[in-house]
Amino acid sequence: MDSTTWHSRLIQAFQTMILLVLIAYLVSSLSFRELGKVLLHLNIGWLIVPILLHLGAVWLNAYRWMILLNDDSCGVPLWRLAYSQIVGQFFNVFLPSDMGGDVYKMHDIHKFCKSPGKSVVSVLMTRVFGFLMMGVTLAMGIIISHNIIRLKCVFWMATIYSSLAILFIILLIEGNWLRLDLKKKEIKNKYFLKLVSIFDELCKMTINRKLVLSALFLALVFQILLIVVIFFYGLTVNVILPFHNLFLIAPLIMLISALPISINSMGLREGAFVYFLNWLGLANEQGMIIALLSRSVSGVIIPLLGGILFILFRKHIDKSSENIGANDSKAECP
Repeated sequence: MDSTTWHSRLIQAFQTMILLVLIAYLVSSLSFRELGKVLLHLNIGWLIVPILLHLGAVWLNAYRWMILLNDDSCGVPLWRLAYSQIVGQFFNVFLPSDMGGDVYKMHDIHKFCKSPGKSVVSVLMTRVFGFLMMGVTLAMGIIISHNIIRLKCVFWMATIYSSLAILFIILLIEGNWLRLDLKKKEIKNKYFLKLVSIFDELCKMTINRKLVLSALFLALVFQILLIVVIFFYGLTVNVILPFHNLFLIAPLIMLISALPISINSMGLREGAFVYFLNWLGLANEQGMIIALLSRSVSGVIIPLLGGILFILFRKHIDKSSENIGANDSKAECP
């Protein structure tokens, strides 16, 4: 057994152990009688709203992706990026944390990009902008909802994260600090050459202030959309969550869910929902049902739709992609 396989199995074992510990803790903190009462009184009609909002978020992220691809998008239509986005969520189910599936999106859109590093940079920066605006949302939450924070360590960690996010946003908007003048012709190592190509694309992206501001604004809209989704999950369990408090609660839940210490953040996200919604006066059982609703929509229904699209229409979409690429090649001919 080589070192890579051993390292991979060790990580899987650690994630499995964390998952089992989290599930055991969550089960021990719940009353199944109270859980049944909450389930019996679910207002399931409200669940259609989060589903529609998640589908809207797919198109929003696809549009944000198109902006980041900029002039090198090679005429890729919005629907094609939305397809890659939702199929990426399908692959996301099988990978650790909430950040899987990005590799699929990079690979899927790579064929359209003139620059080999463009697909990588566009997907990574979509994720980076999301985390940065999560910090901005968290800063707003700290200002308007600091009184509900129960632990000082949470307050200081949230403050540090949001401060660093705002600082990095300022640096991104400035754009002139990220420069590295390397002569590609003198680089012979192909792997280092790819890294230089990726860094070049990053420089081109950050120098475009309009592009950066547009992507950041759409990332903020996405964060607010997540807050609205959680609000409607609350209505599903017949609870009206204080909307302004969700500016603090939602980013904290999403940040913890992004930690790659559990398989697909299972147990981690549910524990975060239960703990932080408890700050708003919800019982553990109510928080758990909201967490399970969130998992059902974002982790089952939407990815399942992506999987169905991938299985049924992959050949047709790939053929359409080839036609798009061929038309772009003809357009470039003098």
